[in-house]
Amino acid sequence: MTWSIFTGEGNPHLETVVRIMESGSDHEAVILGGTLLEDAVLKTLLRWTRKDLSIQRKLTNVGGKLDTIGAQIDMLYLLEAIEKPLHEALLALNTVRNKLAHDLGAMLSDPSQKLSAALAKLTLHEDRGFYPNPDDMGDLTEEIGPVDTARVRYIVNLRLALAELMHARIRRHRQFTGDQATVIAKQYVLTLPGNVTVTSTADVYFPLDGAITTYPATDTKDGK
Repeated sequence: MTWSIFTGEGNPHLETVVRIMESGSDHEAVILGGTLLEDAVLKTLLRWTRKDLSIQRKLTNVGGKLDTIGAQIDMLYLLEAIEKPLHEALLALNTVRNKLAHDLGAMLSDPSQKLSAALAKLTLHEDRGFYPNPDDMGDLTEEIGPVDTARVRYIVNLRLALAELMHARIRRHRQFTGDQATVIAKQYVLTLPGNVTVTSTADVYFPLDGAITTYPATDTKDGK
């Protein structure tokens, strides 16, 4: 299975995916998934704004106008980085995360009215047979498969949302480099117990001058 996440030294995203897939707890899986989503949304927003780290940090650090994932998702939509279906799905994923993070009694298998409403908005998988290819925006050979439980619905839509956010970062990159630039997804493969393989993909760019760069490198929540 392919996850569109950030990898590299000191980055725990791949280990987080492993914990999500191995966890038997809805709370753990959803909270960890929400952490992945928060990081991807922030990095996508930073990619779509002017590269002024001082202002970016002022707006996105704690106390800033864009210090919540909800505000960041709305801003991505206003910037036309994402379309309405992804905007609604991202907000719904965050609602599910918040509900399980703050309510120990909440369960995906027996959702409350608020949780049911959020889960119903996770529709990125509808009318799709396969997961998207993170780098060229085509499709992978991996089928989405049956979405027959609330947990599967959450994880499938999380994976689709992360892939679409990667597409948004790639589109923004191509605006500055032109269509001749090559954008690939660097592969990281890890085999889990039970012979389950997780492949993660990270944004890797080969600009026209041949230099290899990754984005973003130092854009973190605390600005360090």
